[in-house]
Amino acid sequence: MKNNFIDKKLNTVIEELKEHNLVKNSLFSYVAGSIFEGFGNQKSDIDIFIIYDVNYNDLISKLRFSENDKNANLTINQNILTYNFFVKSYRIDCEIYSLFTIEKYIEKLNKIVTFQEDNLISGQLEYKMIDFLHRIKYGMPIRNAGIFNTYKSKIDYTKISYYQVVSCTEQISGLLEDIEGALQVNDNGTVFFMLRKLVYYVAFSFLATKGETNPSEKWLYLKFKRYAIENDDFEFFDKYLELQSIAFVDSNQESFCRETMDFYQKISLLTQKFIYESQKNT
Repeated sequence: MKNNFIDKKLNTVIEELKEHNLVKNSLFSYVAGSIFEGFGNQKSDIDIFIIYDVNYNDLISKLRFSENDKNANLTINQNILTYNFFVKSYRIDCEIYSLFTIEKYIEKLNKIVTFQEDNLISGQLEYKMIDFLHRIKYGMPIRNAGIFNTYKSKIDYTKISYYQVVSCTEQISGLLEDIEGALQVNDNGTVFFMLRKLVYYVAFSFLATKGETNPSEKWLYLKFKRYAIENDDFEFFDKYLELQSIAFVDSNQESFCRETMDFYQKISLLTQKFIYESQKNT
């Protein structure tokens, strides 16, 4: 939930962004980020995504900068233009995309995530792609809301959640092998830190079964807390906090391992059910 300070900050900045040359010449534009997901604070940047209906090669020539922006920092990486500037002393993190890139993202999501039993996922989705599609989910359009909503409706967010669950399951499988090997040679240090990592992936996979699509590790605690409060379901959140609070002490290793595995097994039943039902309902 945004506080009054953030609401005032957003209103001030958004009204000026609507009149920015880059926005006014775009196909559609929207603001997104941690503030819109309820995680933001007074130090949060404003994220804006600007979409042009041109091929990537023509994107730079299409941009129209104002006199005040000509010295701003413009970088190019993986067909994305990143442009940082300030509005009323607030930093604006701007990403500029060609519509072609967005359409390729959606096409790739649908191609890789097919819900087939014999091939859970048929490739890898880049973090940047998942993050971009997720931000549309919480985005606020500031130009051409109709076009924004049209493309938002084309994104099947259940596929992103499914992909996250399957990817976490694969990571967990590898971690369990590493933990078993470390246990066999009494490498308590490695066991401890692998268990910590296991707790992260187990928690992440649980939230994905509940529709979470934010791929950022940074927000795991706040995402988990939000789920617990909104659903009055604190069992796994409380256990997550307990496990993450255990100190590195050799005498605790056996207990920590046992409790972490119990945490994993309980949530594993839910993730396997989620995968099965996702496949059955397609």
